Amino acid sequence: MEERKIEMLLSKIDPNIKLDKEQKEIIINKSQYLMIIAGAGSGKTTTIVAKVLYLIQIKKIDPKTILMISFTNETVRDLKRQLQDIMNYSVQIMTFHKLGLEIIKKEYSNLTILSNKKDFIHIIIGSLCKYNIEFQEKIYQFINTKVNRSHSQKVKKEDSWEKTKNNVNYIKFVDILLSFWNKWDTLNAKEKAGVVNRKKRKIQRDFFYLFQNIEQIYRLYKKKHSIFDFSDMIKEATKLLNGTTPLSYRYIFVDEYQDISYHRFLLLKTLVEKTQAKLIVVGDDWQSIYRFSGSDSNLFIKFSMFFPNSEVKFLTMTYRNSNELVQVAVQFIMKNKYQIKKVLQSKKQVEQPIIYCYYRKGSFTKKINQILENIAKDNCKQSILILGRYQHDMKRLYDNPYLKRVCKNHFRYKNYTKLSISYLTIHASKGLGFDQVILINLEDGTYGFPSKIKDNSILTLLKSNKLENYMEERRLFYVALTRTKNRVYLFIPYLHKSKFAHELKRLQ
Repeated sequence: MEERKIEMLLSKIDPNIKLDKEQKEIIINKSQYLMIIAGAGSGKTTTIVAKVLYLIQIKKIDPKTILMISFTNETVRDLKRQLQDIMNYSVQIMTFHKLGLEIIKKEYSNLTILSNKKDFIHIIIGSLCKYNIEFQEKIYQFINTKVNRSHSQKVKKEDSWEKTKNNVNYIKFVDILLSFWNKWDTLNAKEKAGVVNRKKRKIQRDFFYLFQNIEQIYRLYKKKHSIFDFSDMIKEATKLLNGTTPLSYRYIFVDEYQDISYHRFLLLKTLVEKTQAKLIVVGDDWQSIYRFSGSDSNLFIKFSMFFPNSEVKFLTMTYRNSNELVQVAVQFIMKNKYQIKKVLQSKKQVEQPIIYCYYRKGSFTKKINQILENIAKDNCKQSILILGRYQHDMKRLYDNPYLKRVCKNHFRYKNYTKLSISYLTIHASKGLGFDQVILINLEDGTYGFPSKIKDNSILTLLKSNKLENYMEERRLFYVALTRTKNRVYLFIPYLHKSKFAHELKRLQ
């Protein structure tokens, strides 16, 4: 009876929704701590929305005591559309940063959020150069000898500050500084101490001296003027929760939990302990692809250790991909040693779901048009996603006379204008599904797939794990394979073929 009521509620959002046995078991689950491990395309959003509706309608839980957290504004908007706009329930739905801000606002009546860190850094560097001779000497020397690639672009002490700010090598230095800083902010105290005490090469010692001086001024100024940046929102909110900040939640949901970082985890754990709320997290360690921004898949994999007496449930039926594609993709991702084992299945059947499209130098455009023609002849109203490893891969489409870029990342095909063609990087495509997918740039090279880009010597200070880099590239490839509802077309050059493409073919 309860299951029927839930499906009737969901029909208001989508009349085609039918819950499977795994989804129904998760919806009525009463565990204090519940982890849902959801395969790609297995209906995780439907499941957590249904669980929220079940709590409100059947268990009579006040919507205001339910908190839903996600990592992106896009996901938050989608959840709000379903629960607030359509169902008119006042469930609190927000990102981690928004949650942090809401907690901070309870304690600070007058605060400023720093939206442009780069502009503020320019001011700090300019001030240090003016009043600290040693810093000025070291930063000019570092930029001119370690960053500079053109002697004609050297920064000079006699240059005006405006001219210095526009120097290409100074700009490059600030970009490196920000990349380092963003990663630095994701480390815990022990990891930071390890970086400080680690034996460093001269280039790293010089950079770290500059960074520490800039970071110290930045930190002191923020404290004096009650300024917070995005990183502070999470950390300060955690501190306040450990104090007397009052909050009352009975249920906390976290979507895309595989993207959790150390400081977000601390905020979440503190919030759960403070409110004694039941915690429901959903995600997929096979799709953990944001290590560069601080996510730590171990926090997902070891959930039961951090939340004792928790229960783990699986969503194993995928509604997006065919069973033929799923079985190959599962074998591929499980080559990673530390992934959680799960068995995925699908009732959908597609003959030859993975098509290998080989091309010679100069024939890429001809080949992609040929594939688009074949897809359109079968059905000219399909959605097609062209996937690249990098944003600059999209440039390969610009010279195609049959493809017209109509806006940002959308294209129109000359012969079949009803085809919906988009370009996305694999990172940007996570969570999305398209009728057909074309994956380009399957080359073996520095900017190929898997990527062989080496970390900047400065960034290696943060102890990048090369093995984990390769594991994440494998997860990224898995994400690419599972965006399709039908077929994925792999574009592979005859020369310098991607190792991933070669390995995948052997699995079939």
